[in-house]
Amino acid sequence: MSIYKDKKTGNWVVTLRYKDLDGIIKRRAKRGFTTKREAKDWKDDFLSSISHVEAKEMEMTFEEFYKVYLSDISNLIRANTLQTKETIVSRHILPYFRDKIFSKITTPEIIRWQNEILGKNFKDTYSRTINNQLVAVFNHAEKYYDLGKNPMKKTTAIGNKNSNSIDFWTKDEFDQFIQVVDEEVDYIHFTVLFYTGIRIGELIAIRLKNINFEKGHIEIRESAQYVGGQYIFSKTKTTKSERIVTIPAFLTELIRNHVEKLYFMDMDEQVFLTNKVRLAKQLTKYAKKAKVKKIRIHDLRHSHASLLIEQGVQPNIVQERLGHEKIETTLKTYSHMYPNKQYYLADFLDQLAGNKSPSITPVDNPLLIDTIK
Repeated sequence: MSIYKDKKTGNWVVTLRYKDLDGIIKRRAKRGFTTKREAKDWKDDFLSSISHVEAKEMEMTFEEFYKVYLSDISNLIRANTLQTKETIVSRHILPYFRDKIFSKITTPEIIRWQNEILGKNFKDTYSRTINNQLVAVFNHAEKYYDLGKNPMKKTTAIGNKNSNSIDFWTKDEFDQFIQVVDEEVDYIHFTVLFYTGIRIGELIAIRLKNINFEKGHIEIRESAQYVGGQYIFSKTKTTKSERIVTIPAFLTELIRNHVEKLYFMDMDEQVFLTNKVRLAKQLTKYAKKAKVKKIRIHDLRHSHASLLIEQGVQPNIVQERLGHEKIETTLKTYSHMYPNKQYYLADFLDQLAGNKSPSITPVDNPLLIDTIK
């Protein structure tokens, strides 16, 4: 059973499953409730009116319940998030659990599945993401469909939510790469991603009205994904992701020249018509040609962060530019890139104690960089 608010209409919706007199599992949905209380009251009345319903039984297969789960959450999450979830489940979860009776899946079965996932030697963060998808399905069944026992609660999450290492290109590696990019649109897309650190979905969603050529900045207001032959727009990943990203003069001119070649663009038109799959393919092709290590499209964002950190830009500035909701996200993701300042600290204390001549000026000292105006 699920009660949720439809973001499009603002009204509340009730979905539930029950058995009819013949023991056939059916699904009922009711929309248009003004308040959550009204929706809950209708649900209670409906269930009490069909005493034959065994609402707590989950005698359907995993795949059958997964379809119910997708139906329940489809209006609550972004299109690209939903697509990612479906891809992960179809590749790594359904092959193992598809025909198993949902309510009879046991903790030992899940542990065996976890060991299979670990045996594939995915990155720790990806293993954790896969595991989280299965957790989400069982938690949904427990919370909304009265699943008696949640077998995931006795397991230990596999993988790690934070990566111990991040792939990125240095400025020299990017220069080596971009020199071999001979298609103009690819050249622009990769350059914008490297020098702004924006997400691929944010790049695709940029409209002409979002670019201020005079002040030299891009307004990030939406995210977009290319699905089923069309662009689907959605809100940015977080509230802080709506931001203004300043761009250097050379990049401003590069984008301006690109726009001028498109002729008579409407202010609401997208400037960068591409998609993640195509860019990833092109990135791999040109990286091989340039003889630089292979990275993902998202790693261009990490490369930008690395470039800023190397130049001494402080975490709070990196946070604002990347659109992280919390400074903790920036620190957890990139803390290992910041130089070890403990040696600067020891040297600085020596200077204060008068035991050695100053070797670090305030401008050179990263401990004091925040005080330099």
